[in-house]
Amino acid sequence: MFGKVRLSPSSYDTAWVAMVPSRGSLKEPLFPESVDWIMQNQHPNGSWGLSPSHPLLVKDSLSSTLACLLALQKWKVGEQLVQKGLDFIGSNQLYVNDKHQPSIGFDIVFPGMVSKAIELGLNLPLDNALVDIMLSNAEQKVKSFRDKSRIAYVAEAFGEAHSWKEVMTHQRSNGSLFNSPATTAASLIHLHDDKSVEYLRSLLNLQGKSDALSEFVDEENFFSTVGMQYTNTSTILELYKAAQIRIFQSEPILEKIHDWTRSFLNNELLTRAIYDERLRNEVEYALDFSIHNVDRFENRRSIDLYNADNFAMFKTSHRYDIPAFVFGAGVPVSIMGSFLHWRWKILTNAKPYTAKNFGYLRSIDTNVHLLLIRAFNDIPLLTSHIACITRWLKDTRMDQLGLDLHAFYSSYFVVASVHFSPELWDARNAWSKLAVIGTILDDMFDIDGPREELLNIIEMVEKWDEYSSVGYNSERNQIVFSALYDTINNDLAPKAFAHQGRCVKQHLINLNLAMIKCMLKEVDWWTEKLSPGIDEYLFNGTATIGCGIYSSVHFFLGTELAEDVLSSEEYANLYYYIGRVARPLNDYRSDERESVERKLNLCSLLVNQSNGSLAEEDARDEVRNIIESNRREVLRMMLQTHGSLVPKAVKESVWKLSKLCHYYYRRGDEFRTPESGKDDIKKIFYEPINLPQHPSKCF
Repeated sequence: MFGKVRLSPSSYDTAWVAMVPSRGSLKEPLFPESVDWIMQNQHPNGSWGLSPSHPLLVKDSLSSTLACLLALQKWKVGEQLVQKGLDFIGSNQLYVNDKHQPSIGFDIVFPGMVSKAIELGLNLPLDNALVDIMLSNAEQKVKSFRDKSRIAYVAEAFGEAHSWKEVMTHQRSNGSLFNSPATTAASLIHLHDDKSVEYLRSLLNLQGKSDALSEFVDEENFFSTVGMQYTNTSTILELYKAAQIRIFQSEPILEKIHDWTRSFLNNELLTRAIYDERLRNEVEYALDFSIHNVDRFENRRSIDLYNADNFAMFKTSHRYDIPAFVFGAGVPVSIMGSFLHWRWKILTNAKPYTAKNFGYLRSIDTNVHLLLIRAFNDIPLLTSHIACITRWLKDTRMDQLGLDLHAFYSSYFVVASVHFSPELWDARNAWSKLAVIGTILDDMFDIDGPREELLNIIEMVEKWDEYSSVGYNSERNQIVFSALYDTINNDLAPKAFAHQGRCVKQHLINLNLAMIKCMLKEVDWWTEKLSPGIDEYLFNGTATIGCGIYSSVHFFLGTELAEDVLSSEEYANLYYYIGRVARPLNDYRSDERESVERKLNLCSLLVNQSNGSLAEEDARDEVRNIIESNRREVLRMMLQTHGSLVPKAVKESVWKLSKLCHYYYRRGDEFRTPESGKDDIKKIFYEPINLPQHPSKCF
């Protein structure tokens, strides 16, 4: 019904694949990329699996988590991840015997993995009586099987105590056992088979790079390969979107695909060849925004563009058997009638199981994510957060300093567009408050702040708890520093301690101190008419544009950040590249205004330092190249798994910041004057989504 479906990676299957040893050395994994994947995909609560918070998927999370722990323990890596995983299993062990948890094979496979864990020296936090009951029940259940293929299907539970040659009699033509990566991988642990290896490699190769699209490199080849009768505007639109994902400095295949699909779609609009209004709007949006999109904005727009009345009827209606849990209590499992009626039932009766984590919807087909459109209706929660920040502005007297309300709302919407889940309030709180303080400081340094005031602020931040030995030299400084001091000491630092299990107050102080010092350096460049080098200018601009204080949200994402991660070259590079996206974007869009004001700007610096060899428009082209080059580096680092120290949640956060910067600077400085983004902000934060009414032409 949904066409070709791409399944999400399975933690359980990946773990078993990760346990297969190399033929050359039993001490090394045959598929090290699977081990890397495990180390990058642990949930904040210590589990692995599809959805650890889903009430029906706890057993799935338990089996996936234990399998991943076996893999990590086998190769003696990820000690901290192992401990977090053990804690998750211990806190959820009561679900092991829960008969309401649907999980085929769990009663056999999980006890088998428990036995394997004991052999590997894993100290499982399970009650001894519970373990004894599990093992006894598993043994009785296996004895009750009359069909040997049922035993072979869960063969990974038995280890050495099994006839693997007999299991291999069930091997299929593609090299797999029951099309199960886990069972196939388990057989390879005990009995090598080239066809089985090839099967697993073929699955891993599905994640290859852009060469897989080489047959679509030009328009003529695309239509001759796919066939005109199987293609339409929607297909080419998706190909155009896929071509946006470029991570290397040279991606000729994707670049050519991007060029011809963009040209094709533009021509479809010009010739009015797209008759469906919603599809036409979607194409216009994709061409207009290109990479200037934000997931939550784009998903809301997809929901608005979805047309429940756009359906095709076959020769006769069909019966669709749909799992009962999709619909919830009181809704028939089987629905007779047209496909339209089936769609309507999904839209009106589906329960938003992932409403607390709408980001999960990004990986789901548009038709399916309509099941969960109620996840957007968290507007009262977000508006209450805005009210809290507004009260903070008044309590700290920051509202008396002439703060532009556009800047305040933009600051909140920036982080709320990315970290919008209810449980991420602390992340939104941290960014919103520090961004407001940073905006006021930027105005002081940028517009009318006497140098004495700026030096006074820096000295107080350096002294911090001993700031009274310095004293305020103006009422404005008293308001700003007091707000910063109280916010970090009494709000952000205690909350960060709860998330991280250690004090990170000095990190928060240092982020703000670095930003202020860089602001002062820009003042010196301007007043003394100095021309810094390009690298120095961009390094300094990374802090003044706010990338540094944005990193404060990482302490509140539910992922622990060890000191060696924060001081690592990888973490530094992540912000090196994002700074070279954000600052040039700002300069590119404000070049004309800043030229009039005679402020430093990357475009003017490039022209001045070229000794007349670079025209202004050429300089703007060079800035665009800098932006695109560093955008690709951010994406590459976000996707990197091998040898990565930085948690996945942190890298994804920085990548989303890159997308936000492209969105807010797509036509001008939307942080200051959010004119063209007002409609998106209104839709995302103020307009609830109404479920559709029952269609009139169901049958």
